[in-house]
Formats: sequence, C-alpha cells, structure tokens
Amino acid sequence: MVAGALRLLPAPNNFDIGDQWNTAGFRFNNPRGGRGDTYMARIDHRLTNTVNLFFRPIVTRASNIDGGNGGDATFPGQVSATVDVRVSAFSLGVDWTLSPRATNNFRIGRSVIALFFNRPARLAGAMLSASAWTNPLNTQFAQMSSPVVYEVTDHFSRISGNHAFKFGIDFRFLRVESVSFSGVYPDVFMDLDHGNAPSATIGTEDVRQFQILYNHLLGRISSVQQTFYSNLKVFGPTGMPRNRNYRTHGYDGFLQDDWKLRRNLTLNLGLRYEFNGVPFEKDGLQATVDQVAQISRSSQIADLTLVPNSRWYKNDWNNLAPRFGLAWDPKGDGKSALRASYGIFYDALTGGTMNFVDLNTPGFSQISWTYPNETPNSDHRLRDGIDPVPARAPRNCASRLRGRPTSPSSARISAPGMCSNTASPCNARSSAIPCSRLRLWVTAE
Repeated sequence: MVAGALRLLPAPNNFDIGDQWNTAGFRFNNPRGGRGDTYMARIDHRLTNTVNLFFRPIVTRASNIDGGNGGDATFPGQVSATVDVRVSAFSLGVDWTLSPRATNNFRIGRSVIALFFNRPARLAGAMLSASAWTNPLNTQFAQMSSPVVYEVTDHFSRISGNHAFKFGIDFRFLRVESVSFSGVYPDVFMDLDHGNAPSATIGTEDVRQFQILYNHLLGRISSVQQTFYSNLKVFGPTGMPRNRNYRTHGYDGFLQDDWKLRRNLTLNLGLRYEFNGVPFEKDGLQATVDQVAQISRSSQIADLTLVPNSRWYKNDWNNLAPRFGLAWDPKGDGKSALRASYGIFYDALTGGTMNFVDLNTPGFSQISWTYPNETPNSDHRLRDGIDPVPARAPRNCASRLRGRPTSPSSARISAPGMCSNTASPCNARSSAIPCSRLRLWVTAE
C-alpha cells in the first residue's frame, strides 16, 4: 500500500517547503469549476373572466468541484471530489376575483434541493491516511442530503369601508432525507502514538521527522479507525451508511386588518397562529435519554438509559404572534411617510437542526479503533495485514461520548461496552451486537 501511494506522488518542484532532502512540495494550477443548467417555464391561463390559473416549474442540474470542502484534486491526474445539485420545484396557483371588493388566492407548491457530495477517490476498503506526505487519493466519504418541502396556502382579501381585511392559512410539510458514509471503511494511520514510536536508538538530529518517515515508509500502523452505525438494536456491518428520513409539519393561520383611520394615517393590525410540529424519524431511528426531565446542574443520576422515542420534546400549542404597524404622512401631501411596526415571530426548525441533534445523540454510531503496535516490542506493518476493526469491545473497555447532560459546562456520558481511545486495548472482534439498552452514567467535572 505504501509503495502504491508513493508511485502516485509526482516529483517535487517546490523546495520552499520541506527539508529539501527528504521532503519537498509540489506546486500546480488546480482547476476548479463546474457546469450548471436551469430550465424554467411560465404558463398562464384565463379560465373565466374572474379566474386566472398559473403554473411555474423550475429544474436545475449542476455539478461543481467541491473545493470548499477539500475536494480539489491533490495532484495532477487525480480525480476531484464534486458536489452535484439537483433542484426541482413548481408552484400552481389560482387567483379568483369573487367581487370588485373580494379576492381569493390559492397556491400549492413543492421544492426539492438535493445535494450529492461525491468522493470518487474513496475506496470501498481500508485506505492510508498519511501525515508524512499529502495523500494522493482523497480519503473523504460521500454524503447526500435532500430536503423536500410541500406547501399549501389560501388567502382571502376583502375591502369594507375603511378596512382591508385579509385571512389565510399556510400548511407546510418538510421531509429531510440524508445518507452519510462517513467512516464506514477503515482509515489506517502510521503516526507515533499508541506504542508506534520507533526505538530511541534509531534516529538522526531531527528525530521526530525521521521517526515519522520511518513509520510511513515501513508501513508501521499506529491505529485503524472505523465508524459503525446502529438502530439501537444492532450495529451494522462494514460499509453500511447512516440513513435518516426526518419529517415535520407546520400549520399557520392569520387575520389582518389595514384600517385607514384618516387620509394620512393607516393602522395595520394582525394576529397569526403557528403550529410547528415536533420532528420525527419515519423509520423509528430516534431516541432520547430517560429521566431527562430530572437532569440539571445539581442532579446526580447514576444510571441513564437511551431508549427509542418518536419525539424529542412535546408539541407547543401557544404560538400566538400579534402584529401592529402604522403609516403616517405628517403633511398629507404624499412626499414623506413615517412608519413603525411591532411583531412576534417564531422560527421553524430546519433540516440542519434535525441533523445536528441526530448526530449528537449517543448510541446510533460508534467510532472504533485498533492499535496493532500498542503491545511493547510489537512491530505490526501493513504487510502483516489489517485486522478487521471490531464493532464492539469487551465489557471492560468503556468509551466516552461527549455531551452536556448535567450542565452547560463539561460533563461526561460513559457507555460501557463500546470501543474507543482508552488505555486498555480494544482489539476484540464481533459481528452484529445488541445495543437496544445502552446504559449511561453522568458525572460532572
């Protein structure tokens, strides 16, 4: 593997970096670009003298080098990582004039914005993650995110004397599908930690640089890292990605009155009600910590359990949002205006918020490590093979999943039986491992 990686490295041409003897740099013009096409259409039709129909579709297809996320080609001739954008949306509407003083506007629409973060250089297997040279192949993993929004609105307007009334309802349905292959195949490191430092009798004046090159050129493995994903019952096999399908619904209603008190003074009065439903995962891949209501800065809870749950929190039913505004023309000549307004507004959850909470829920993923040279006097190299990373360690090998269960300051959640960077070796092998009842201990630091 080391020889294959070195063959992919070009001869150096930049001696401004490195030690100019063993290491140097390579400078080249790295192309970064992309291509995209957008197609739009506009269709209008007068059904009757009082009813107008319209339809607005839009489609976008684009592909760009993902330079913002480290996707540039590392060297000439290597493949670049890309981000593909797939957008499709439409809006269908009906405008109905009920009378000279009343109208109704109905809209229905759908939008999809799918992002595919392609990583074609990532192999379906173990890859070297070197620190002595730039990896010729990008070791990043592919991901995908595709939020879909459905929306239905109906607004009714009527003028009566000095009042312009408006009523309406808005319904929103959000679906967020995401797939992440992050860590599903092993990354192999050849650093100086975990017992992998060469003997102190071997070296030169620049001992550290020599030791790093020594490990890399001989393929001495310091650690192997891999991520496993679970459904709270079993950890999946190597290569199984993290799949999520979150849903949330929103229902709004409003009434509004533009009241013309005087020729030069208009008041805007309104009240809006919003219901933003609690997100839920369609396939039940969602969980919370039991006794969560008892967790505080002063609580001392010795045994918490992560349990499946379809709701992160209870629905909020009291989102009333009043609005008030005015427009005043001091002289009444139309040359100046003084405006003021006040309102209460509520934010709706976005797909990014759901993804953040899901990624920080313990139990659904486990980063496992092996340290082949942790035993004193061992010399495990790539030529000796890369042992499979276990999905779970022995019972006496505990990991710590960082969180904030007791206070905004530092706290620890410890999950026994899950392998991580601990003092004891975690080299055990296993297949599908039950984890439906994951016990957690909370201790404040």
